Amino acid sequence: MTKFNPLNYPIALTEPARVAPSGWLHHVPFAMYLIDAVHPELLVELGAHHGVSYCAFCQAIKALGTGTQAYAVDTWQGDDQAGFYGPKVLENLRQHHDPLYGGFSQLLQTTFSEAAHQFSDGSIDLLHIDGCHTYDAVYQDWMEWRPKVSNRGVVLFHDTHLRNGGFEVWKLWEELQEQYPTFDIPYGYGLGVVAVGSDIPTGLRELIELPEDEKVTVIEYFYQLGKRVSAAEDRRALQEAHGYEIRGYQEQISGYQELQVKTDEHYRLNLTNFGRQHENDLNTLRQALHAKYENDLLNLTHTLKTEYETQQQDLTKQLSELALDNRESDLLLSHQQFHIEQLELELDSVKEHAKRVEHQFASAQHYALMLEHQMTAFHNTRAWSMIQRWYRWKRRLMPDGSRLERLYHLLMTSQYLLRKEGPITLTKRLYRWTFKGERQSFMPAVEPPNLAPEPIAMPEPAGELPPLTAPVYMNVVFPTAKLSEQTEHELAQLVKQYVTPSHRYLSILNWTADFDLTEALPLHAVFAPPIDEDTLPYMDGTADLVVIRGNERLDEARRVAKHGVICLEDNGSVTNVLIQTVEATQQQLPSVSLVLPSFNHRDYTNNCLEQMVKTIPSDMDVEIIVVDDCSTEEGVYEEIKEWETRDPRIQVLQNPQNMGYLMTCKFGASKATKDIIVTLNNDILPQEGWIQALARTFVDFPDAGVVGGMLIFPDGRLQEAGAAVFNIGNAWNVGRLEDPNSPEYNFVRKVDYVSGALLATPRWLWNQIGGYDERFRPIYYEDTDYCFAVRAAGYEVYFQPYCRVIHFEGVTSGTDPSKKGTLKHYQALNHEKFLEKWKDMLEEQPPSPPDVTIATVLRTTLVGSRTGTKRVLICAPLMPEFDREAGSRRFADFIEMFQELGWSVTLLVQNPNKGERYAHLLRQQGVAVFGGVPYFNNPNLLLANGQFDLVMGIFWEFGEHLLKFISQLSPQPKLIVDTIDLHFVRNVRGAFVDGDSVGLEWSQGENIVRELNVYGKADGAFTVSEKEAETLNNLFIQRPNAFYVPQKGSLELSPVPYEQRRGILFVGNFRHPPNIQAFDYLMQDIVPLLDLDVLRDHPLYIVGNDMQRFLGKSAQIKIPNVRMIGWVPSVIPYTERSRITVVPLLAGAGTKRKLLEALMVGTPSVSTSIGVEGMNLEDGKHVLVADDPNSFAQAITTLLYDESLWRSIATQGREIIQQYNSHEIAMAKFEMALQQVLGEETVRINQPVRTAL
Repeated sequence: MTKFNPLNYPIALTEPARVAPSGWLHHVPFAMYLIDAVHPELLVELGAHHGVSYCAFCQAIKALGTGTQAYAVDTWQGDDQAGFYGPKVLENLRQHHDPLYGGFSQLLQTTFSEAAHQFSDGSIDLLHIDGCHTYDAVYQDWMEWRPKVSNRGVVLFHDTHLRNGGFEVWKLWEELQEQYPTFDIPYGYGLGVVAVGSDIPTGLRELIELPEDEKVTVIEYFYQLGKRVSAAEDRRALQEAHGYEIRGYQEQISGYQELQVKTDEHYRLNLTNFGRQHENDLNTLRQALHAKYENDLLNLTHTLKTEYETQQQDLTKQLSELALDNRESDLLLSHQQFHIEQLELELDSVKEHAKRVEHQFASAQHYALMLEHQMTAFHNTRAWSMIQRWYRWKRRLMPDGSRLERLYHLLMTSQYLLRKEGPITLTKRLYRWTFKGERQSFMPAVEPPNLAPEPIAMPEPAGELPPLTAPVYMNVVFPTAKLSEQTEHELAQLVKQYVTPSHRYLSILNWTADFDLTEALPLHAVFAPPIDEDTLPYMDGTADLVVIRGNERLDEARRVAKHGVICLEDNGSVTNVLIQTVEATQQQLPSVSLVLPSFNHRDYTNNCLEQMVKTIPSDMDVEIIVVDDCSTEEGVYEEIKEWETRDPRIQVLQNPQNMGYLMTCKFGASKATKDIIVTLNNDILPQEGWIQALARTFVDFPDAGVVGGMLIFPDGRLQEAGAAVFNIGNAWNVGRLEDPNSPEYNFVRKVDYVSGALLATPRWLWNQIGGYDERFRPIYYEDTDYCFAVRAAGYEVYFQPYCRVIHFEGVTSGTDPSKKGTLKHYQALNHEKFLEKWKDMLEEQPPSPPDVTIATVLRTTLVGSRTGTKRVLICAPLMPEFDREAGSRRFADFIEMFQELGWSVTLLVQNPNKGERYAHLLRQQGVAVFGGVPYFNNPNLLLANGQFDLVMGIFWEFGEHLLKFISQLSPQPKLIVDTIDLHFVRNVRGAFVDGDSVGLEWSQGENIVRELNVYGKADGAFTVSEKEAETLNNLFIQRPNAFYVPQKGSLELSPVPYEQRRGILFVGNFRHPPNIQAFDYLMQDIVPLLDLDVLRDHPLYIVGNDMQRFLGKSAQIKIPNVRMIGWVPSVIPYTERSRITVVPLLAGAGTKRKLLEALMVGTPSVSTSIGVEGMNLEDGKHVLVADDPNSFAQAITTLLYDESLWRSIATQGREIIQQYNSHEIAMAKFEMALQQVLGEETVRINQPVRTAL
């Protein structure tokens, strides 16, 4: 074994580029050595402060060229132990860090917990934990970040020898020393090194394994190096401390030197004037003056130094006295008490003022009622209707003092204007003042006379008028509270009762107002009303389930729920109110026969059966066939036979003689009666949802001939995620000993074979092939052979990651293939038989890799052994939230279209947080999903090993991100950028939407340049309209590369007839600024012009994602018959039931999916010109177009009540969308664009079409 020699790591002798006051200075040389010894691919430091340790790591990374990606995580605000500090600490660190290390290192200003979500499990090779040093804090950091550490990972803890002042790292350090190989450095408050992974880097392992006496020598070596660094910092600090004193002395010396120069010059002139005869006298005098000058200088220096020391002692004494004397604190407390008393007096004054304001408001109400009496004569005019609505909806004259004092004056002004200018002008002034904040527009050019105008003569009203009331503001809610573990478990179990056998995902309305249910139900579409009210704004039966607190709102919840209401009681219990059972879906899961061979090992068989009974749904068609292979242990068969009495689905058989695993499987399969046969080992423990996922794969992938699941060791490590076979017949269990939750192992994909411990196949295909080939008796290679036979028959072998079982490997057959007399010995023998049988097919398999690395894993999982497959990498900001925003729906459409062409799709997202539901759906479709910091910031690993034919960026920013990495590849894949819409067009329009001359920001100009550069450098740019493709091609006329790929729609015509439709629908994602602008335009300029009866007949529904976060205060006023829906899992029920939709967009670009879907289901729309842009729609034929508020309001009224016009637009609108945006049209445009970008005649991969089971 090589002995550790610290001189082999000369980087430790490097002088650090950054030093600052820190307890870490002594450890800087050791930090640099550690980089050389570990060569980490990813380094993370928790708690950077001044950056002494982190910059030492970065300096070594740069000097050694290790290619490490480094991240420092800190809030840079301090804590109770380190003290709190301002932003200058981070600013100072950035000034040093960014120019030197910004290329591979990032400073993340966030909390440790928030940062943890950005790193994948098993990705960090070197982790430094140096945050809060209490035991609870450091233990939490350890538990939260331990899964992130790789199998060769190293973790550092600082202050392991500090035991006072609340520092308790030593407690955790002592615990870890008993569990892991460690190295303890006692100096510099202590530094603990923990080798967490099983594959300890060689340079560190040599150090840890040193004898204790040699460890002392090595520690002394690093201590002396660290002492040198610390001494340099001490010198710098001392120089800084005495810098002021030294500068003072230097100024005095400079003064005397100037005086000497002047004196010399003076006497030089005198010497010239008096002649040489006086030269000796002058020289003597000069020497005397110079001696006096030096003596005075020494005396002055001594005096200044003495005074400085005296003042310093006095100051120290004063500070000590000040620390002991708290009289200043008492004075401060007295001052604060006096301030509080003053505030109380002011509060009393405010209360008095409030009483006066209340009185004034009552008076104002009186005058308002008088004005209503006077204006009753105009009650049948449109002007009067508008004024009434102004008073009812927009009570801007609230009790805020300043406005109340002018209320009477304003009311009299309105009467004056009514007489002078007429009702139309008055109405315009009222709405400009009310909705646009133009205060002066309400006042006439000439003030009304001082005397109030003569009231209009009107008879007294028959009854008492209703009093004016202040506006009611809606309570916008953001549920954040967490459920208890028990309540969360009970809720999840109840929800499972509503999931159909085909594993449908539910829409669940969270009406608790307090609890966040997304974590408890991550795979379901959970949503909440944006406003907390006693009634729900939703249409009847539009949510599968509604969850409420208690049962006070039960009736309203039953109205909205389609299947059930779940009540969360205050005591933590959960109750269920069933409305109706979930109907069976058209395509049920296939029935399943589980074949379980058993030989001895009764405990494993019993445990396996118990877990099966627990995890198989009672309403799923399953039979369990247990075959005992003549166990030699007494009573095994009889004990297993008892299971037939416990569960009618279990049938226990026995071979006439011991036949071995292969023949026992064939015997059990011969008794199977269901659609799917699954052969199993008896040493497995199935996990929740395993059999549904297994069966569902045969429905989702009709060409599936075999499906296997994920095998996991009892300690939680991965045993097999499918298997690869190489050209010499040897095999590899993919992912063995890795993290089963890593993204590279968690998507449905084609594999070479799956283990017979869990192998599912259609019963008809099993019978056609003949089951397991008997030449491989008694066991081993029978599963690999069967999978090759299935592939030879034209079917595929799939791995399903959500079918998970614990497998006690080796219980059935042992683990040593070289040991004769064991079943495991047949593994080597049958390998030769397999090699001979499939030698022709094996020639097409890839060569065996020299070792297993992450690159090997990615090549195996992303590329595999299939030839002729095309691969695409899609890069996007978020998961494709297809039910939340139009851009994501288009993004999801691309994934589906690539797969329809037979392509393999890999997805890389910048921020995967809160996208679990979408990631799960994509992975079940066979999409490999990667996300977060390690993958997104440095996609080289994916690009280098994915062998992609094409890379696509969603939005130009992500095309720009990919360009710099693609340029380094050889050969380079083609790059396509999907514009979604042309951002520069949208931004320019947004800047001038109201005709203002504000213009564009300089930063927007820079973004326009960047955006156009990306489109010009890409091999292709996809647009949603022909107009936008033409715009780009006119810009890049010498190299036109823009292609029109339309939005696609495939919705059925609404079954709801005209007579039963009710309501006006506005749909918009509130994350998108043009939609917020359109909403404000609708509410402030258009809705007030609608007659009240129109809204009573047809309420306005506002549907959109993230509404709560973007509603302004004015939009939160509760308006009758305007229903704030917020996000819903599907907008289709609202589109189908509403009579019309509105698209009042003032800015934007691209085409509008909301309009496309409305016309597709046969719901007519009113839109602006911007809303219909690029969609080939004609005003009056396919849609009504209006670009000013009056015209828009009139178009809404007309389309609502003109049945013949409604039916005409509904019919022709649907026809035009089918003509330009059908699935077939979009698919043809997409395929043609790919052909031109790739320069190939066809991009479709021919695949055999199989009949689904």
